Amino acid sequence: MNEMIDRAREQFNSLVIESRIFVIIGSAGILFSLISTVVNLMLDLGAIPVLSTTLTTVIALLFVYQVYKTERYSYYSTIILLILTLIIYPVSWITSGGSQGTIPFFFIFNFIIIAVMLKRRRIIPMILLNLCSFWGLYAYEYFNADSITYYNSDLKRMIDSGIFLTIISLSLFFVMYWIMKEYNKKIGKLNETREQLSLLSLTDTLSGLYNRRHVMVVLKKERLSGNLLSLIMIDIDHFKNVNDTYGHNIGDEVITRIGQTLKTNLRGSDVISRIGGEEFLVVLRNDDQEIALRIAEKLRSLVEDLKWKNIQGVITISAGVYVSNSQDSVYDMLEKVDMGLYQAKNNGRNQVVPYQENQERIEAVVS
Repeated sequence: MNEMIDRAREQFNSLVIESRIFVIIGSAGILFSLISTVVNLMLDLGAIPVLSTTLTTVIALLFVYQVYKTERYSYYSTIILLILTLIIYPVSWITSGGSQGTIPFFFIFNFIIIAVMLKRRRIIPMILLNLCSFWGLYAYEYFNADSITYYNSDLKRMIDSGIFLTIISLSLFFVMYWIMKEYNKKIGKLNETREQLSLLSLTDTLSGLYNRRHVMVVLKKERLSGNLLSLIMIDIDHFKNVNDTYGHNIGDEVITRIGQTLKTNLRGSDVISRIGGEEFLVVLRNDDQEIALRIAEKLRSLVEDLKWKNIQGVITISAGVYVSNSQDSVYDMLEKVDMGLYQAKNNGRNQVVPYQENQERIEAVVS
């Protein structure tokens, strides 16, 4: 029994949300109709009311089963609405109390199904059909009151109406509660997906660090705020040799591991990004040159000490450092820290060099 319940729950959760909503509404309709049948029997309202509510129960059960099998919720919703609106409700209206009975309450379920389950092109025609049926039955009763089978006592009418007002109120509550629960769950998943996509748009897929686009946004925002920044631009030494000797897979491993080493040894307020093939940029907020140089040297030393399984020898990095002033634009800062990096590489690599005023741009052969 437990296995059957678990299997049914698993199959239910695998349905699209619209089909799940259909199943919930259909299940409420089954319960609603089944209780109607029992109440009609208890109140001795006659064979036709009992048969009509029983038939409604069977139809709802069959269509819920079909939705489980095919997930064609809109198609089966339309069929159910047509059968109920054109056959079941008119017969039940005439044979079980007319407007004084419980059938008017059933139309509420129709409008819920229309609103939630139907495709857009079917909504307006079905609303019009239900309104025409509803008001047509009122008009029929007004002009043909003698053909309506009314309750034979006020007590039966009150019991029947009271029971169904309670049932439909509780059914509507649970249906709408479940729909809103599913809706909020779906919105939560969409928000989570949106956050993941947003994060992907800001990060480098290989290293997991921020990408160039994001760090440019950070730099521009900080400059607009008037904040002074210290920049460290880092390049992996002789990286082309690593790729040529060990292959690009090992090269990717080197980029990833070095990137994560840099990230885990920075402060929470620091920002690190991969801005090129083997280049990284670290943004330090409101630090002077001495602190920036100390941090850069620490990072250089940590990378030099890394042990590699598939690479002989050590992998080193070179770094340039620049502390901005109030007149610098973002591009000025990048140009100057880049000059420091090129000086470090031209000086022999595996070192940290700060940008110096009046420093000429030295073109280095980067490998």
